Amino acid sequence: VSDALVALTMQIIHDEQQRELSENDLIHSLLTQEQADEKETLKAMLRCGLDYTQKYLCLIVALDNLQEGGGLIPQANLFQVNVDLARILAYWAKEKDAQAKVIATSDDVIVLLPVRKARLSRREIQGIVGEIMDVGRKELINYSISIGISSTVNDLAHSRASYVEADKALKIGTRVSGRGSVTFFEDLGIFRVLFELGDPARLEELCRNSVGQLISYDRNNNTEFFRTLEVFCRENFNLKETARQLNLHYNSLQYRLKKISEITGLDLDTSEGIFNLMVGLKANKLLNGDLARRALLVIS
Repeated sequence: VSDALVALTMQIIHDEQQRELSENDLIHSLLTQEQADEKETLKAMLRCGLDYTQKYLCLIVALDNLQEGGGLIPQANLFQVNVDLARILAYWAKEKDAQAKVIATSDDVIVLLPVRKARLSRREIQGIVGEIMDVGRKELINYSISIGISSTVNDLAHSRASYVEADKALKIGTRVSGRGSVTFFEDLGIFRVLFELGDPARLEELCRNSVGQLISYDRNNNTEFFRTLEVFCRENFNLKETARQLNLHYNSLQYRLKKISEITGLDLDTSEGIFNLMVGLKANKLLNGDLARRALLVIS
């Protein structure tokens, strides 16, 4: 009887593991591939016991690919670390909701959290993200993680859109804010449009036609007009606060702003001039601020 019980137990465990693998493979396919046949997709979900009407929030959790010492994580090791992170996050997620899904990929970890009401508030999502960050800091001491967050998807059968959103948020967030970034797709604004351009050459062209001359002028003259413009825009064009942040006299700031208009040919007193300069600043961020030693070398 004992041997039969052990055999039965092992078979149940094996069947459960196979079910989870099948379920995870299906969810990964739903998220990352275009689905040609919706009926077949729904049938596959039913076979796996998945509720295709459930609303989900998609989060993509990625290692910043750096150890604290600064060395890159080899790709083979990265996948294993993602598997370990997914296993840890699965325990955490299942405590929050038994229907939560956590899937490791070669590049990141996908977390699908059921949304049991109309929508989660920003504070609730920030609380969830904080818990994930705490898990990462506790279990993966030598690594930092970044997170991209989608808007809520109406059902699992159409969850690819949420994955795409979270993936964009993650990629843009890490390029703009660096390691340890937490980025909501809903907050991307103009970055979404710039990111869709795809071709770095087109972003560089946007920069050349707006802030490029500033970068070149600063490099050749040891000035800080580019930083002045960044702070001015960040402070919502508030002259007093910009001057305080830069430790400048009010008149000195006005001189710099006038000079910025002269160098760029864009008038800071017009909405069009400000818009073009702000787009240039954001395009420059997407290029990791690398223009001074890359494309804009041709300007000097």
